[in-house]
Amino acid sequence: MRNPWGQGEWTGDWSDTSTLWTQQIKDELAIEHSFRTDGAFWMDWEDFKKYFQLMSFGYYLENAD
Repeated sequence: MRNPWGQGEWTGDWSDTSTLWTQQIKDELAIEHSFRTDGAFWMDWEDFKKYFQLMSFGYYLENAD
């Protein structure tokens, strides 16, 4: 997920500083997990349901020629 304002970071499970991130999980998901305040984050499904009541999707098309 990504916070579009890029301010504030999730601090629960699967946050940048979470001990749940192991090298094996990073490798299996093929992600390069960066620990910076960028608004991008991972969140457990149960936490997502607890903290979010509404979700919308946007589509960004780069170089639409």
